[in-house]
Amino acid sequence: SRPYLLVVGILFILAAVVPLVTSHLSQRDTFRGLLSAQTAIMENPSVNYASVSYGQSSFSSATKGTVTSTTYVAAQVFLRTNDVADVQSARKLADILVRQYPESLKKDVIQIRMTYGYDIGIASRWNTYTHVFKPEDFSQDE
Repeated sequence: SRPYLLVVGILFILAAVVPLVTSHLSQRDTFRGLLSAQTAIMENPSVNYASVSYGQSSFSSATKGTVTSTTYVAAQVFLRTNDVADVQSARKLADILVRQYPESLKKDVIQIRMTYGYDIGIASRWNTYTHVFKPEDFSQDE
């Protein structure tokens, strides 16, 4: 009975602490910018859901002995209609991302990954297209 009480006690403590930690993280400038960008992108009528992230990818060449790193900011956008290849829509979403998260301009690339599809359990179909922009394409807009 004591191990059970210990586990339940730990779960109660975690349930109290986790919201405090996550709310503190969301107040940091980086996360606040990402959250506001996500919210602004989701206000677009063509968007069903969106998420925004940033990171770095590395490529290692065994033949040249070099490592190349690329920093990025990316929006994963689920659309209401199958317009995944629409460059103008992707550009508008990238504009929103840059306005709401100016740190985007310090990255090597800005990616807008547009997805449309369905998953009904027994069948699914997804169309995805990733649009890649350079930050300097947006610098003159600022």
